[in-house]
Amino acid sequence: MSMVETLSRLTKRFAVGPRGSPVIWIVLPLLLVEVFVRVPSMWTLDPRSSVGMIPVVADLAFEEAPNPVILLMGSSLVRDSISPGIVAESMDLERSAVANVAFSGAGTHDLLWFYEARRSRLTNLETVVIGMRTAFLRPREAPTLRFRQHASLSERIAERGWRTKLDLVLGWVWKTWDAKHVLKGYATSVLYHSDEYARVDDLGRIVFHDQDQERPTEQSALKAAEGAFSSSEIDERRVGEITDLVELMVADGVQVFFLEGLNNPVVLEAARTTYQAEDRLWRSAIADATGLEVIHLPGVFELCDDWRDCYVDSVHLNAKGAAAYSKLVGEWLTTVRP
Repeated sequence: MSMVETLSRLTKRFAVGPRGSPVIWIVLPLLLVEVFVRVPSMWTLDPRSSVGMIPVVADLAFEEAPNPVILLMGSSLVRDSISPGIVAESMDLERSAVANVAFSGAGTHDLLWFYEARRSRLTNLETVVIGMRTAFLRPREAPTLRFRQHASLSERIAERGWRTKLDLVLGWVWKTWDAKHVLKGYATSVLYHSDEYARVDDLGRIVFHDQDQERPTEQSALKAAEGAFSSSEIDERRVGEITDLVELMVADGVQVFFLEGLNNPVVLEAARTTYQAEDRLWRSAIADATGLEVIHLPGVFELCDDWRDCYVDSVHLNAKGAAAYSKLVGEWLTTVRP
């Protein structure tokens, strides 16, 4: 039965008497909203939202490189750190050979879904570099909008805690429940057109804001280290998702590398000393599950006179840092690709 037929039947059922039943004026709007939120494109109308930014990134990245040979994936650390144009130039490749599709707050489920949804178009793909970080393997504090948008019933039931399971199952049955935060965003803000909110900078990076230089401090860097290693718990579901992603790529004949998320010297020193056990734990979990080591390249701070001159904050690179690091990544890829 079509949604139109359903609405027609409900209208006849409740429209009793010349003025009709007031129930229809409650049920009908709810049904209309439910139909609206079950349209996939509804979730991505606002490019500022966590779900809306993903197609914006994909469109901009694939406009520059429609069918890339090398794909860079990960969170905003990869997005801001690696210029696809400089990587291509360092490898003596055409600009269209390299795409950076990293986006802010990316998790293992997001990366798996992103690749599954677009693998059919990536017919030239040979190499994928995934920027790895400790947070990828942590338990989710709460289901994200991205997870709610795509999660199956079985994935929802597999989440921890009966309250969380009940919340997610309700969202699977009644999609409006899942989409309430998206709807709230529409109600409280004016939508931006994507090309007004995101742009490609002079290095070919996709930026969502102007990156004014805000020189980081030793204290802010220490806080970044504490955040990176605040939990040593490994969530096997996150490990399973990254394993599924690797297996999917290998089945497609793609070479996969894990690249350590770029860190400043303060964080790296903390990983070697204070958080040595925590650092070893997440690396071992990745290696045991996928057979791939997390590769460490020299930090960009080794390429700058003062590492703070290369960062926009304690973890993200500015244009100067990204230019230096991207050249390093391109030179490394030249040595490891067949």
